[in-house]
Amino acid sequence: MKWMLPLIGLLFGFGVGVLMPTRDGRGADELVSSRSTGDQRTKSGDQVSSEHVELSTEAMNRLSKGGLDQAFIDSLEDKSQFEQLGLLYARIRDAQLDDYPSLFEALDKQTSSTRWMMQSILMTRWVDENPQAVLAYIESQPEDQQWRLRNSFYGTWAKADPDAAFSAAMGIANPRFRSYAINSIVNSITHDEPRRAVEMALEVNDGTHQSDWMFESIFRTWGRQDVTAARQAAMNLPEGKIRTRALTGAMQHWMQEDPESALDWLNAQEASSTIFTVRQRAFQRFMDHQPEEAKRFIEAETDPFQRREMVNGIHFGNHNWKRDFSETEAVFDWLGTVVTGDTYDRKVGDVVRAMTDMDSAMAMEFAMQLRPGNARMNALGSVASRLAERDPVAAVDFLNQMEYRDERERVISNMSWNLARNHPETARRLVEESGDELIQQRMVNPLVQEWVKYDRGAALLWVEGLVDDSARQNGYSTVLGSWIQSDPQSALSYIGQGLEGGAQYYRNAFSTWSRQDPEMAIAWLDELPEDMAGRDGVYRAVADSYVRHDPMAASEWITTLEDGPERDSAVQSLVYQVKRADPEAAFIWSSTITDDGQRANMLRNSISDWKRDDPEAALAAVEASDIDAEEKRPLLEMFD
Repeated sequence: MKWMLPLIGLLFGFGVGVLMPTRDGRGADELVSSRSTGDQRTKSGDQVSSEHVELSTEAMNRLSKGGLDQAFIDSLEDKSQFEQLGLLYARIRDAQLDDYPSLFEALDKQTSSTRWMMQSILMTRWVDENPQAVLAYIESQPEDQQWRLRNSFYGTWAKADPDAAFSAAMGIANPRFRSYAINSIVNSITHDEPRRAVEMALEVNDGTHQSDWMFESIFRTWGRQDVTAARQAAMNLPEGKIRTRALTGAMQHWMQEDPESALDWLNAQEASSTIFTVRQRAFQRFMDHQPEEAKRFIEAETDPFQRREMVNGIHFGNHNWKRDFSETEAVFDWLGTVVTGDTYDRKVGDVVRAMTDMDSAMAMEFAMQLRPGNARMNALGSVASRLAERDPVAAVDFLNQMEYRDERERVISNMSWNLARNHPETARRLVEESGDELIQQRMVNPLVQEWVKYDRGAALLWVEGLVDDSARQNGYSTVLGSWIQSDPQSALSYIGQGLEGGAQYYRNAFSTWSRQDPEMAIAWLDELPEDMAGRDGVYRAVADSYVRHDPMAASEWITTLEDGPERDSAVQSLVYQVKRADPEAAFIWSSTITDDGQRANMLRNSISDWKRDDPEAALAAVEASDIDAEEKRPLLEMFD
């Protein structure tokens, strides 16, 4: 019976093992990826289990030898899981350990819904008797099957011999498998041996989000058992993220059970970044889960700065703060009694956003009756944003109620991206039917930016029909910025075939392109019309982006350019970008500009900044330079 208790833990581990890797603190995309993989495996398994798989005679003999003949397996199907557990335990306990590898392989072909339970029971006893044999078996399996076994194996082994399990886990070559195994070991021993779990976590700490999560998880469990020991151990950790995460975990249960005492303890500690951060997080949980108590706590705070910090942490969208509309109005009234200024203005926007989720019509009416100021502007923006997500027609109606230009700008700004992304037809209709130049100009860019991602041709055709000149120009620039990256020849031909204001479109298109792929943009500069006005502006736009991306490579490119307006513009861009980091280089580059007026201006500009930081070096550079005496004189006069 000695392996019955670990068996129950292992069964649970097999049932939820696929979820364990997702608790390693990775980012949202990775979590979704892991879960998707797990879901695919589950679906695959479900599909197999719905089909009848014929077992070989050898496989059936192995199962029968272990007491798992087909008749017995079939008899489990109509039993509860608790009954299945008891029957399986009684049947398997006398199986020979030498047969376990063969039994596992045979069970892998078994389609019964009890397969995972049978494998779990086999695994539990096998780990108890010979963990190295289990490990060898797991490592002999295909990599895509090992994940099913490792977490449960290492967690069970750690219960009996945590040091041996940890040593073996540290030797796993695959970083992902190693991480999963260590997480399983730490989770397994935290309840009984939290200090040893912390030692293990410190040994593998690599500063990643996964390590941070591990510390918080350990101390969360420890804090439920002994908050005094847990918080002291957390405070003894090295300063940094892990101490903050550990203390956050240690305080969590206490904050839920007795938040005021927990906050009093934090307030009594010596001031530090860790205490400040943990206090913020702890109070945020307090406010999210016990809003009425949190309000009283805030009201009792006499320090205005601390009170504002508390209110800043409130998420009024949390379900505990979202009551009925009248109660939310009461929250709005309360807000005005505890904070003022910018904090009040921002939080009014949050409250009105919560109101819009409850009753959009009442929220619109509420926002419209607020007095002029930032609070009203934030409220109008919140209503517009929410309406654009859920009811685009109502969003447009709301926009039409705005009498003043600044309020129309705020509403358009807050609704434009949501309409463009989620309701593009409504957005296009709004632009087409509105005679308001503000709507035309502010809505076109986000709308076309989304549209060109999936239908550039239709977007271009629509832009060509816009009646507002500014809106049409913005639309052209957005389409061409995408088009030139995919098909530069066609995009440049389109501009060159008589598009009015061609120079600005060349400049805007190359500017967008060079931010994404400066070397490719440079390669196509030769395709610009030789006689076009504004060629130098295109070169400057490309140089701006290239210098920010790689100033050394950009300077090498500029040295290849022939003297003339294009090179002068590129040099000016380089000088502006590097003059603070390398004033001597900026001065030297300025002296190479061929246009007399531009050269004189850039020399003065580069020396002016340099003179403030290091006047002696700047003066020496001017005196030693080989520029003409007439050009040098005004520079020297700057030092008088």
